[in-house]
Amino acid sequence: MKLSFLNKINSFFKKNEDVILKDKDLSKPDSHAISMWTAGLNYESRNQAVLKCHLRENVKLRRESENLIDQNAIHVQRMDGSSLGYVGRYRAAILAPLIDSKAIKPEAVIAGLKCDVTNDIYGVKITLNIESSIYNELHFNKEEIEFLFTTSENENFYLLLECEDFTLDKIISLFDKNKIDYKRTGISYRPGNDGKMYSWFILLEKSIDTVLIEKLLRDNFPVLEEKYKKIVEHEYVELQEEEIDALKTVNQRLDKKVKSLEKREEKSKRILNRYSNQFRNIIEVVLPDVEFLDGSLDILESEIEDFTNPIDKIIKINTDHQFKGKKITTLDKWWEVHFNTGQRDDGRLYFYRNSNKLTVLVSFKKDQKRDILYLQKYN
Repeated sequence: MKLSFLNKINSFFKKNEDVILKDKDLSKPDSHAISMWTAGLNYESRNQAVLKCHLRENVKLRRESENLIDQNAIHVQRMDGSSLGYVGRYRAAILAPLIDSKAIKPEAVIAGLKCDVTNDIYGVKITLNIESSIYNELHFNKEEIEFLFTTSENENFYLLLECEDFTLDKIISLFDKNKIDYKRTGISYRPGNDGKMYSWFILLEKSIDTVLIEKLLRDNFPVLEEKYKKIVEHEYVELQEEEIDALKTVNQRLDKKVKSLEKREEKSKRILNRYSNQFRNIIEVVLPDVEFLDGSLDILESEIEDFTNPIDKIIKINTDHQFKGKKITTLDKWWEVHFNTGQRDDGRLYFYRNSNKLTVLVSFKKDQKRDILYLQKYN
């Protein structure tokens, strides 16, 4: 089967674009670069503006001191004035006075983009530079983080995370320190079952104690503890009396928007389930006599950027019975082939064939020792 056909399949199941630049790539001398995802992109068709953005694009930060909900509001806009959402309220409370006093320039650069083909999931990450002398006086002491436990169609158990990459490193260190078993971690290329897009995944053992993990995260990230303690409590506790009536009006409009968003979330879930089912149906048609082991389909569909490369190799192995690859010396009948994940050449295909079928395990270089132990029971 030609690769062009696989490219069409990949185009049909196009992953969300998830392109992120590091702060060091956008930092300036004698300054500190800080990054953040904008909030409020679900409103006023702002996703249409996101779809037109590109990395390193300059954007402006417009202060809205007259904003009835937040006097520290900072509106992120493209140069043509189209909206890309708002700076989160915690960061805005710190940055607004600096913009008002002209201590920092009201400008930033787009450092990350997420755009889903359904336009239901999207995001803009901006980076701005603050002089080191000013930054050292600030207190960015809360790490922004969201998480979700979810189970895939193949019953693999994931912890999805929305956070900065240094926060992910901290969580992995906490797991290692507390001897919490996990299989692998990486960039997430599909939304969770709540319809939201998360930046990272950690593949967990099915027997994992989620209560223990939740407590570990809450103990180490104060912002999560606050969310649990303040489920009903409003974030702004010092509102003036004249603001309350305005907020009631805003809340009525927001209630309508919430209902609309809930419908969109359900639609997103249906689309996700349909795409997942169609992916598996196509695999069954294209490779009917191939048995995929231990979450291999999850890896092809969700954990790598481009699945056409490994599928092309599997088709070649399945059709060319003289194809051998590299022999695994510790296993009698298993062979190994490398493939490119879309980022680097660290994908692994382990396979053996008999008269009736081809058995395949799709995995990664870093999991090789564990995979060989797993394959021994099939040896």
